[in-house]
Amino acid sequence: MTFPTLELETELLDKYQFVVGMDEVGRGSLAGPVAVAAFVLTLDKLNGQPQALQDSKLIRENKREKLAEETRAWGAHAIAMVDAHLIDQHGIIAALKKAGQECLAKLELQNFAVILDGSQNWLEMENATIRTKADRDCASVAAASILAKVERDALMVRLAESYPEYGFESNKGYSSDFHIEALRRHGPSDVHRKTWLSGILSEGLF
Repeated sequence: MTFPTLELETELLDKYQFVVGMDEVGRGSLAGPVAVAAFVLTLDKLNGQPQALQDSKLIRENKREKLAEETRAWGAHAIAMVDAHLIDQHGIIAALKKAGQECLAKLELQNFAVILDGSQNWLEMENATIRTKADRDCASVAAASILAKVERDALMVRLAESYPEYGFESNKGYSSDFHIEALRRHGPSDVHRKTWLSGILSEGLF
């Protein structure tokens, strides 16, 4: 089992006062918001990495909350979400950018670099370093992935109370057999991304 390192963060901290690991959760969901978390590292925080820190997708749900608590204690952070309506209206990339900018506005940093997971600079910032599998390999991005996942999952569980027919408490808004069958029976709710269902609609699902 491999764990994320601070290699890239240490390199960037030679040039910047702060390094912000940023990751999103919910990008491919059919319902609910997309969540972006930003986790801040400074030179004095490099030795505080939680021992079990990994990409949120590799951690069992029952262990994520404890790890999220350790991560919150490790450094400054911010989380922002953009709802399904705005995703439908402006698209997922614009939604990610909006959420990322909101995180940075909350943190109020100067002289910082950002590490983004993936292959696209959706934040559209010159000081962003794009790294495929950063959530697996870079500790600050793994930390952001944990915080975003825990926060968004908790919201989806709360939404399940208002929309019990879709099983959000288990599928968190992602496609599942139960979720698709619920869409067949009930149609989309006001927290579903209607544009994301267009392909399913065109196939005569509803």
